[in-house]
Order: sequence, then C-alpha cells, then structure tokens
Amino acid sequence: MAVIKTWEIENISVLTSLFQQQDVVRLVNWKLTVQNDGENNTPPQIVYIHGQNMLSLPDPNTFIPYINLTQEQILNWLFESLGDEKHKFEQQAEGQVLQTLINYSPETMKIESKPLPW
Repeated sequence: MAVIKTWEIENISVLTSLFQQQDVVRLVNWKLTVQNDGENNTPPQIVYIHGQNMLSLPDPNTFIPYINLTQEQILNWLFESLGDEKHKFEQQAEGQVLQTLINYSPETMKIESKPLPW
C-alpha cells in the first residue's frame, strides 16, 4: 500500500511594503493531504492537516516580486520554515491513515446497496 502526500498553499498574507519592496509574503496558510492508494481492497482513507506559518523576512538582494511567485517557491519557503516539523506532520497524518486501515475489517465495514424503504 502506498501513501500519497500532497502539500498545498491555501492562502498568503503579505506586508504591503518592506525594504522598498511591495507585497512581501509573510504568512502562509497551508494544507497537507495524506491518503492511501486504496489497493488490496482497502477503502480510501484521507487525513487533512491545516496550518499557518510565518516566513522569514526575505533577503532584499534575492527578492522575488509577488507576481512572479509560484506555489513551488512558496512551498520551498514553507518547508524551510517548518524544518523538522514537516516530517512530523507527514508522519502524524500517515499514522492516522494506517491506524484506520489496521482497524478496517471487511465484515464490519461492509457497504451494500439496499432498496429504498418506502
């Protein structure tokens, strides 16, 4: 069974002006989605973790204008900001997915269609 981890940026807050630069990214709201691949007749399980991180102030010499930013760049800044916490969030969510699957029993979690009762 494979576990799929996806990081997304949900929202960004900026300082309108800093170091003579405009729209400096300062606060990042993010979402981590971890799910199993549903192989081996296991039901798909999905865990979401949401967070918010303050980024370090940028180096004025390597500043990237807001309009030129990509999600990849902001994720890199976020991961740098999170440090070891990134791995801890991923482990926590993966553990929740796996715990649900450990408790999974095809007999107790069987889904079947029934005719409408009326």
